[in-house]
Amino acid sequence: MRCIAEKPGGRLLGEFLVGLGLLFLALTANLAILHSASRASAHATTEEIALDLARNSMERVIADPDSVRNVQVFEVEGTSYHQEVRLTPAGEPTGLTVAVVELTWERGMGERQVRLERYVRSR
Repeated sequence: MRCIAEKPGGRLLGEFLVGLGLLFLALTANLAILHSASRASAHATTEEIALDLARNSMERVIADPDSVRNVQVFEVEGTSYHQEVRLTPAGEPTGLTVAVVELTWERGMGERQVRLERYVRSR
């Protein structure tokens, strides 16, 4: 008498190959997701560094507008940030100056930029 639960001899290899194919598809998708997440994290870190540099420069401009150089280059974690600070008088009666801090850096195939503007007291 033959047991119904037994499998015919040729199906085991086929099931193994199908399972291996499904595993390959799942691993490929997971690796693509992991790669995309790590790239996004690196870009977010680069942008956070740029924002910190721009904020620090703006704080220095607020404290003493004459002490900040117009153009500077910062090298942080392999990325080169080019900073430009511009001070433009807002008008004589107001006594205010428009301070602009721009940071640019290369990312991938393009250039990224952070720009901060603020009114500061003229000295």
